[in-house]
Amino acid sequence: MNYFHGNGFYVRSPDADDSDFKRIKLLGFDALAINVRDHSLEEWQTLITRAATAELAVFPWGRTETKVEVVSLCRLAATMPHRHAIVNAENELVDGRVTAEYIASQLRENQLTGCVSTLAWTGTPPCDLEPLGNTPVHLQLFPSVSDASTRPRDCRAHAYADAGAGFVSFMTGVTDAGKRADPRDFPPRQHPVWVYTLDDVQHELDSWAPIGRVLLSELTVPFTGPYYGPSHPKYGKRPKRSKTAKALKMILHEAGLENFGAIDTMYGAKLERAMRRLQVLFGLQPTGAYGRGSWLAIRELASANVGGTFACTHEAATLIKEDVK
Repeated sequence: MNYFHGNGFYVRSPDADDSDFKRIKLLGFDALAINVRDHSLEEWQTLITRAATAELAVFPWGRTETKVEVVSLCRLAATMPHRHAIVNAENELVDGRVTAEYIASQLRENQLTGCVSTLAWTGTPPCDLEPLGNTPVHLQLFPSVSDASTRPRDCRAHAYADAGAGFVSFMTGVTDAGKRADPRDFPPRQHPVWVYTLDDVQHELDSWAPIGRVLLSELTVPFTGPYYGPSHPKYGKRPKRSKTAKALKMILHEAGLENFGAIDTMYGAKLERAMRRLQVLFGLQPTGAYGRGSWLAIRELASANVGGTFACTHEAATLIKEDVK
C-alpha cells in the first residue's frame, strides 16, 4: 500500500501522543509522518504504539539539507515496518545541494516508498523533478507567510509542466512562524490530503479532514467519449476535435494539472499529458485517453484554487453537454 495516495498528518513533536487516534482514522487519515530530525525514534515510541492500536501507519519525515541527511533518513525508514519516508527538501532542492535524482536513488537503494515535501513554488527556473517519476511531491502551502501559497493552482501547474513532476499534491500548512491559517485559505481538501501538523489541529480535527468522495451527476457531466490523443496506436493519427476536448483542457487547467493558454478543441499531446497526470492521481492506467474511468475522475476532480469547488465549472460542463451524441 502506498500511503501517499491517501491522507495523513505530519507530526512535529512526540507530545502529540495524546491525540485521538481513533478519531483521526475515522475521519479518513491512514498515516502519521513523524519528525525524526528533531526527535529520536525512541522518543516517538509511545505515539507509535498508540497509533498502531488505531491502525495508523507511522513512518519518518525529516528536513534534509544535505545528501548525508537524505541517506540517514532513508536508512532509518528502511528499519521501520511500513518502509515509507518523506524527504523534506526545500531551498536545497531548488539550488541543487540536494537533487531529485539523488533522492530517487536513495529511495530505490533502500527499497522505500517515498514522497518529497518541498516549497510551493519549485524555483525559477524550476528545479528538475522528473527523476522522481511518479513519486508524490507535496507542495507546502503556508498562506499566512508565503505569497506563492496563495496561488496553489499556479504552483501545482508549475511543478507539473515546468519542473517535470509526475504526481503533485498539497501539504496544508496550518501554522508557520507563529501565524495560523484558516481551512478556507486552501483549495478543497481532496485526496491525497496531508496536514502539517497534527500538533496544531489535534483539538479541531474535523475542520481539517479530507472531503468525502463527491461526484457531479451524469446529467451535469454526461459521458461523450472515448477520445484519444496522438500517441494512441490505432486512433492517434487522427485525433478528434470536440467541445469535450476544450472542456477537458479547462477542467485540467483549473485543477493545476497543466497550463493551457489558448484553449482549442484539439485532443493533442498536451491534453494527453495532462490526462495522464489525472489518471495517476486517481490510480488509473495512465493512457492519456478519455474513457469511462477518466470520466468518473473528471466528475470528482477538485479545483486547485483557493475557494474553488469542482474543477469542472459550469462553462466546461455546458460544453460537454453540447457534445452529447
